[in-house]
This record gives sequence, C-alpha cells and structure tokens, in this order.
Amino acid sequence: MKKEKNQFKNKKNFWRWVAGSLFLILFGTSAIINIAYLPKYFVLKNQNELEKNQLLNINVSAYNEENGSTKLFTYIYQTTQKTLANLMIQDSKTFYLTHNGTWLDAISYYNNQEKQTIASKDPYYWMVYNNGEISGVGIADLLIHNGDKIELRYQHY
Repeated sequence: MKKEKNQFKNKKNFWRWVAGSLFLILFGTSAIINIAYLPKYFVLKNQNELEKNQLLNINVSAYNEENGSTKLFTYIYQTTQKTLANLMIQDSKTFYLTHNGTWLDAISYYNNQEKQTIASKDPYYWMVYNNGEISGVGIADLLIHNGDKIELRYQHY
C-alpha cells in the first residue's frame, strides 16, 4: 500500500513538473515575442488617422568619407512613412538603398543623370546617423519623426 502511494506521489510530481515546464516555455516565448516584435507592430499599426496622414519633413544626406568628406546628395522629403526603409521604398527615384534589414550594403544615387553606386567593402561601411548621432537600429527599424536629419556616411568602421 505504501509503495502504491509513493508511485502515485511520483506520478503527481512528474505531471506537475511537465505542467510547470510547459508554462515556463510558453511564458518565455510570449515574453520574447512581446519584447522583440510587438512594440514596432503597435507603433506602426495602431496610429490614429490624424497621425497616419501627417506629413513629416525629413532631410536625408549622404557623404563619402573614404577620401576626406564628399557630400553625395541631400534630399528633403515630405512623407507619411514611419521608417527610413519605407521612405526609401516609397521614393526610390532619388536614390536606392540595398540592405539586409539592419546594415546598408550599397547606395545608388543619380549624379548628373548618371546612376552611381557605392557598395560597402571592408573596412568601409555605410553608417546611419539620426540627428547627428549614430543610429542604434538599422534602416528597417529606424522610426522617423518630423524634422529628422538622416545622414548616410560611408566611413571606416
């Protein structure tokens, strides 16, 4: 009788352990999703109609700092886009960015009607500056605000 009671207790502990482990796995996964994806989702999706249609004035400049500092272009945009990547997709006639989500691989722009392309090659890379400070996120996640000054700098890394 005592042996049966002990087995029942062991089975009960086993199922408690399984239930607790499943809870921790689900809770951990939920926390990761909430931290990584939901903030951006809600910022971009849950804007009120007034914000969606608000025009933002954005200044975008590019510099080649490989041999000194040469200004490649400056464009002033009026847009309703909320990220730098979406702005570049919307207006790819002025210049085009090739990126892999976070890092810029290349910039193509027009100089006197000729298309110019500068691709990242070690040790020079395209760096993104937002209002004079290096961006902590890539262009796909860089939220833009009215009056932002975005600088794309090809510089030694």
